[in-house]
Amino acid sequence: MFAVALAVAAIPEALSSIVTIVQAMGTQKMAKEQAIIKDLKAVESLGCVSVICSDKTGTLTQNRMSVENIYVNHTEQDVSWLQLHRNRTDVKMLLYGAVLNNNASANASGDEGDPMEAALLHMAMESGIQPIQLRFQCPRLGEIPFNSARKLMTTVNEVENQKLVFVKGAVDVLLKECTRMANPAAGSRPGGYRAETGGRTEEGLGKTADIVPARPLSSSDRQKILNQNARWSSKGLRVLAMACRPGEDPKSGDLIFLGLTAMMDPPRPESRSAVASARQAGIRPVMITGDHKVTAMAIAERIGIFTPGDKAVTGAELDTMEEEELSEGLEQISVYARVSPEHKIAL
Repeated sequence: MFAVALAVAAIPEALSSIVTIVQAMGTQKMAKEQAIIKDLKAVESLGCVSVICSDKTGTLTQNRMSVENIYVNHTEQDVSWLQLHRNRTDVKMLLYGAVLNNNASANASGDEGDPMEAALLHMAMESGIQPIQLRFQCPRLGEIPFNSARKLMTTVNEVENQKLVFVKGAVDVLLKECTRMANPAAGSRPGGYRAETGGRTEEGLGKTADIVPARPLSSSDRQKILNQNARWSSKGLRVLAMACRPGEDPKSGDLIFLGLTAMMDPPRPESRSAVASARQAGIRPVMITGDHKVTAMAIAERIGIFTPGDKAVTGAELDTMEEEELSEGLEQISVYARVSPEHKIAL
């Protein structure tokens, strides 16, 4: 058959027909593997693939997040703990931030919006807060949406007749904007807080600064928070930091650190076998994600992308590399973390 095909292919008039038939046979084989090919030339292109660069969230993972643990006042707790302590000042503001600094919606019919934000809403609902009701009581006055360069989302809400700025985002980025830490020792009461005025305690509305009692954030505090972030990230958990500040200027700075949330986005069951199949076909898989470096490495190792001897680099490290240095290291780098769209184009 091969000899006859060569003989027929030697006739110029039949060359285009032969190419079409060969591509059609390849398409038919791909269809049997449950891969739909709309363009016949795509079969030829797929045969030339040597590297696959893939995003993590929603591609290699299920994109169905759930909050597993929280970290407030240097203590790690599970989500069920929130319901018992939701009236404590720091916990209350953490839950308020989870609902108000959030564009998702969660209800019985299903979740809408970013899965990470939907997970935060479910966390608040488990603690006894109704997102719709809270959003009605605390209307949003302004917003700076999340973007890959800033890595933070900011909203301004009216909480108990006071204006509060809520910020959530990457731990390492948000922590640089924090100068204080929520102080639960100041106490709180259901539906309000305590304000110290002229040597006496007044229940209800007090000074703006008293709505979130806080203390200075020391270098020891910062290190403990970063250590917690590293521990969770090494387990493949996605960590999110939350902070707030009295006022109405949405620009970051002088924030009060509230706490951390750790979310699990499990890998897709088929991810590991897909990676193994790609390697068997001589294709090297690479992960490119905006997540924390340690988190990305943990997930990549679990599904077989990150193997002994491989390297992982961040977007900040890419910025310092010369093009020649990057080209030489491409063969050893299998994980790129904390990258921006500009980095993806460069890669």
